[in-house]
Amino acid sequence: MRAKHVVPLALVLAVGMGGAVVAQQAPQGEPAARPLTRQEIQALQREGSAAANLEGAYASAVQAHASAILGEDQLALNQVFDARTRIMNVRNLRLADADLDRALNDLVNLTTLAQRRLSSRSPAAQDALRDLVLRFSQTMASLPNLGGGGGAGRAAPILTQKLAPELVTDAYRALASAQAEMVQGNPQMAGLRLNEAQTHLQAARQAPGNERIQDLATAIAPAIQVAQMQLSQNSPEALTSTSEAIAQMANRLSTLR
Repeated sequence: MRAKHVVPLALVLAVGMGGAVVAQQAPQGEPAARPLTRQEIQALQREGSAAANLEGAYASAVQAHASAILGEDQLALNQVFDARTRIMNVRNLRLADADLDRALNDLVNLTTLAQRRLSSRSPAAQDALRDLVLRFSQTMASLPNLGGGGGAGRAAPILTQKLAPELVTDAYRALASAQAEMVQGNPQMAGLRLNEAQTHLQAARQAPGNERIQDLATAIAPAIQVAQMQLSQNSPEALTSTSEAIAQMANRLSTLR
C-alpha cells in the first residue's frame, strides 16, 4: 500500500500570501497609483481580480507539481484544472497587454499539456508541471513591468488591486496558517502570519467593495490584536485567541455574499 503524504500547510499557503508580488499600496515616497475606474472595478467583480486569480493559479500549479511528485495524480489534475480556470478568468479581463497576453497563452498551453499527461498517467507529467511552475514564476517576477500606468516599476492598478472580499479571504488563510505555526511550535512564523492577517484586513478597508467588509473587519481586527499581544508575551492563550478569531471569521464570512 502506498503511503499517503500531506503537503505542509505552510507550503500550500506560502505562494502569494505575503503580498510580495501584489502590492496594494505605493512605496513610501512614491506617488500613489491612479484609482481604478468604475468600469475596471465592475470587470474585476465579474471575473475576480487579476491579482487574486494569478496568485491562486500559481499556488494551484505549485500544489499540482507537489501532488504529482507524491503520486497523487488525480489531485494534481484537479489542481491544474483550478489553475487553468483562474488563468482564463484573467484572460477574460482583456487587459490588452501584449506581454501579459503572451504569458497567459503560454500558461494555458502548459496547463493543457499537463492535463493530457496526467490523464494518460504519462511519466512526463511531472516535467510538464515543473515547466508550468517555472513559467508562472517568470510571469509573476515580470508583473511589476507589465501593464504600465502604475508609476515607475509598478504594474497598472487593474493588475495589482485586489477586491475587499478577496483580501478578507487572504486574512482568513493567514489566520489558519498562524494557528498551524503555533501548533507546530513556531511562534516567530505565527507572529508573521498574524501580522499578515491584520495587514490584509487593513487593506480590505480601503479596497474596492470595502462597504461589504467593514463590519467584519471591525469585529475581527481586535481579536487578532489580542492574539498578537498574547503571542508576544509567550502566552499559551495565543492559540486559543487565534482559534476564536478563526471561528469569528468563519461565522461572519456569510455576510460577504
